[in-house]
Amino acid sequence: MSEPLSKAPDCWNEIGVWSPVSASCPVLKEVIHCHNCDVFAKAGRDLLERQAPGEYLREWTVALERTKETVTDAALSLFIFRVGREWLALPASALEEVTELKPVRTLPHRTGGALRGLVNIRGEIELCFSLSVLLGIEAADVDSGLAANLAQPRMMVVRNEGDHWVFAADEVWGSRKFSPEELTDVPVTVARDKKSFTRSLVQWRDHSVGILDDGLLFYALRRRVFG
Repeated sequence: MSEPLSKAPDCWNEIGVWSPVSASCPVLKEVIHCHNCDVFAKAGRDLLERQAPGEYLREWTVALERTKETVTDAALSLFIFRVGREWLALPASALEEVTELKPVRTLPHRTGGALRGLVNIRGEIELCFSLSVLLGIEAADVDSGLAANLAQPRMMVVRNEGDHWVFAADEVWGSRKFSPEELTDVPVTVARDKKSFTRSLVQWRDHSVGILDDGLLFYALRRRVFG
């Protein structure tokens, strides 16, 4: 395979298919799209193989030893969305952006788990994961009335200490504030995987929304990727 003209770490943005001017990389004649180029694949491997930040394990060991506490802020701003049959929420501060669905490039020997692969968001390669796999959520069926609605699936980009993660949501509603008095404990009947990531519930319209513990969510994702 020919070498691209640019040695820039993000040549796909400069001479590739995401170039603001025109795609001038000669390799495109062979691979058709940057997704199929070895340079793009190597950038993805480097992302997966990067070292965890210093003090990462110690800080999370301390964090996980603490008992989960109920939110005490006067108002909790949550971003509400649906995955499969479940309505969920994350702190609005964890959300970077919501965008249309993007193609996901799978990674060799990384299929079937929570990590789906790599996705290009505004020219940056990000890790894409399946929240339904991570939480053990069933897909919505037609009888539930969810799969047949007019909602458009979207990709949500979330962030934590400089890291970005992307996952697909079947329906996105938006942000809303709740008071601490509106939160309730998670019942013991909730499935184990979902319960471990859910810190409390809140009633919204006719739905019981699970408020995800973003700290544990990001920790679990880093463990899946970096071991």
